[in-house]
Amino acid sequence: MNIESHFSNFISWLGNTELFERPLRQIPGKWQLYEYYIEPENRLIHFKEDQLINENLYWEIEFAEEEQLFQKTNILLPFSNETGELKWKRSGIYITFIDSGSSWENIQFRYAVAKSELRLLKKDTSGKIEFFGFFKRINR
Repeated sequence: MNIESHFSNFISWLGNTELFERPLRQIPGKWQLYEYYIEPENRLIHFKEDQLINENLYWEIEFAEEEQLFQKTNILLPFSNETGELKWKRSGIYITFIDSGSSWENIQFRYAVAKSELRLLKKDTSGKIEFFGFFKRINR
C-alpha cells in the first residue's frame, strides 16, 4: 500500500516537471541563433557566437501560436531570407517552414530541444550539411 502511494507521487512528479516536457510545448517562443555550421563546396565552416556578434550577423525566429512563423535575419541562406506569411509545422523529429504564398519550397529541418536550446539541422540529398544551427531562447 505504501509503495503504491510513493509510485503515484512519482508519476505525479513526472507529469509536472519540465525535464520531460514535450518538445512541441517547448518550441513556441523567440529563438536567437548563436552558432552554426554550413558545408559549401565540401568544406565545413563553423560560425561561433563571437563571430556572429563581431560581424553583426543574426537570425531570430519566432514560433508563434497557431503555427505562425516570423523571422528576421541578415545571414545569406537560401531559406532564411523569406518573409511574408510563413507557418511552421512539427511532425515527429521534423519542423517544416511553410510559405502559404508558395513562392518557395517548404523547408524541412530535423530538430531537437534541450536545456533551452533549439537545434535545427538541414542536409541536402547527398548528406551535406546545408545548415546546422544552435538557437537560444529569447526571454522578452
